[in-house]
Amino acid sequence: MTRLIAHYAVFLSLIFSSPALAEIVETQLRVPVSINLRDGTPVAQDVIVTRFQDNERKPSRFLIILHGRAGTQAERKAQGRSRFADIAREFAAQGYAVFVPTRIGYGETGGPDAEDTGRCDAKDFVKGMAPAVEEMQQIITAIQKDPAIGNSSGVIMGQSVGGLLTTALAARNVARVVAYVNFSGGSGGDPKNRPGQPCGPERMQQAFSQFGAKARTPVLFLYSANDRYWGEEWPKHWFAAFRKAGGRGRFIALPAFEADGHRSFVGNREAWWNDVQSFLKNPQ
Repeated sequence: MTRLIAHYAVFLSLIFSSPALAEIVETQLRVPVSINLRDGTPVAQDVIVTRFQDNERKPSRFLIILHGRAGTQAERKAQGRSRFADIAREFAAQGYAVFVPTRIGYGETGGPDAEDTGRCDAKDFVKGMAPAVEEMQQIITAIQKDPAIGNSSGVIMGQSVGGLLTTALAARNVARVVAYVNFSGGSGGDPKNRPGQPCGPERMQQAFSQFGAKARTPVLFLYSANDRYWGEEWPKHWFAAFRKAGGRGRFIALPAFEADGHRSFVGNREAWWNDVQSFLKNPQ
């Protein structure tokens, strides 16, 4: 009886209390993934995926949200389970089934670092992100088999390194994904020691150009004016390279947010919510 009551209490804690979001339930999935690291080392393990869904209605679309990357291995291990709970519940209230993977090398999923792009003076963003791209393609395939999803289309959205990964996935033209949203996407930033001066920004520009040459689905780029990881100008160059190579999409310059606009995705929803909603209704 005690165990039953405990499980019931956990279930109740997963129900959001707002009337508009009253039936949104949070659950966890484990998705088996097999990839090769950048050095060729094989890795096979389960990835923890958090799902938010209104169980009272069939989702109209799926949404996958990709987290960023902390600067040290200790911080990545301490990340726990990625959720973006408030944002996920807002989208679930609109009829999305929302999935938030905690990727290999992070938090409760654990495992080796699968997103190492190399030394600051020798970054290889395309090769460094390739294992994560393969990981995500397997996770997306599993998500698309979820009975709740059916044959619905979906959106991939990512923040920071998750935004870079989102754009790399756009270059794979993932089946049934109709839009990609890149929040503050990039890698190699150091807001404390090199604010606005990321490692290898020209190499990052080349990576976005490579992604743009293959991407056929629109990508929305959103960067804040006071992003301490990338600065204000480099993201504009990255988007220009993406477009020049043939990529489709739009760039939105978000306003400065507190001391670091890199946090706008979580901390300043009112600055981007309407633009993202407009884009998802009519990707271009």
